Amino acid sequence: MKVGIFGGTFDPPHLGHLQLAEACVAHGLDLVLWVPNHQNPLKGETIASAEDRLEMVRLMIEDQPQMAVSDIEITREGPSFMVETLEELKIAQPDWDLWLILGADSLANFLDWHYPERIIRMAKLAVAVR
Repeated sequence: MKVGIFGGTFDPPHLGHLQLAEACVAHGLDLVLWVPNHQNPLKGETIASAEDRLEMVRLMIEDQPQMAVSDIEITREGPSFMVETLEELKIAQPDWDLWLILGADSLANFLDWHYPERIIRMAKLAVAVR
């Protein structure tokens, strides 16, 4: 199963996020798993709490059968590192073909992420121009 991992602050989630996720499904992903982060290590504080951002995503996608939301980074607390999330998902769902969904702006600073070389060994990148 091709699964897109759509991580972000989602403060707030908006129609642009939803349109990107819908485009990923239209281009062949079986599932888009939204992963709101607890604390983005490359950004400052959020306006909404992690729990509120998780609920906003839940409400946004509730009528989207090929989308789900995960609290994997929120329950971990502390800085959210995608490499840790992908490692956990690989253990929990070894049959998933992981795709990391990024905007071009995130790709521009991808080398600043925590262990980017490990990320690209675990997931293919799906990059969208905004």
